[in-house]
Amino acid sequence: MVEVILKIRENGWNCRHIFLVIGLIISLYKLLVFGNNKEIGGYAVIKFYINQGKKEMDLVDYLLLKPEYQLKFISSIICYAKKHQCENVNSWAPIGHSIYSVFEKLRFVPSTPLTYIGYKNIGKLKLEKIDNPRLWYYTMGDSDVY
Repeated sequence: MVEVILKIRENGWNCRHIFLVIGLIISLYKLLVFGNNKEIGGYAVIKFYINQGKKEMDLVDYLLLKPEYQLKFISSIICYAKKHQCENVNSWAPIGHSIYSVFEKLRFVPSTPLTYIGYKNIGKLKLEKIDNPRLWYYTMGDSDVY
């Protein structure tokens, strides 16, 4: 169940606080809308939490309507995290997706534990789109953990 409980405007972002309830897990997420007064360029779903005494932010899910928004979008996410005193921003980026190079350019580094996402076709049916993991798109939001 997802319930929108509050709409606010914070630092140029349109934000919605969302409680996500799955079984006994309750997390507070924020939905950030990227764009201006005329158009929506995309969205981000984030979560703040404490890890070993340090505040961190997960960029759990994101979608952008145009690839040229990627650098400004991820840069804005980093600024947003800094304003909220986070020491780390974590996210997943598929290695074959154009946003991966944006994460690298902004000095995100692969860290452990690495999430292994793979596929091995052992049948006779050849599925080109599935057989090539570099064509896959996924975010932390596709996991049952985040």
